[in-house]
Amino acid sequence: MSHEYKPGSPYGRPVDPKRCKASVSESGRSLWYNQCSRKPWKDGWCKQHHPDTTAARRAQAQERYETKHRNSPSVQLRRANAEIVQLKERVAELEQIHNVPSNCRVMIVPLGGHDVEEFYKEDTSCLN
Repeated sequence: MSHEYKPGSPYGRPVDPKRCKASVSESGRSLWYNQCSRKPWKDGWCKQHHPDTTAARRAQAQERYETKHRNSPSVQLRRANAEIVQLKERVAELEQIHNVPSNCRVMIVPLGGHDVEEFYKEDTSCLN
């Protein structure tokens, strides 16, 4: 949100009601601030500095950031690793349910995209 212009020194210019009431830096990274030179649009603010416009612009920028973050390779890798951990836990659960000896490896393959609990195939050749 833009800050309202208030003269900071006794030599500063008084607030001009014919201009936007936002406080803007003089040029670049200056420490001096002046009143925005644009005409007021609504409630004494220009279109760029009006609180509603500023909030909408920030929300749009946040959405762009979150979309970029969600699609980043590091986040996708973290999500995939979490999925792998969950699948390994589920395999261990199923091995306990079906009393598989610890020295025997069971391969559980999901069939046709169905839930692992409903359809699975076991390689029990080591049990015989």
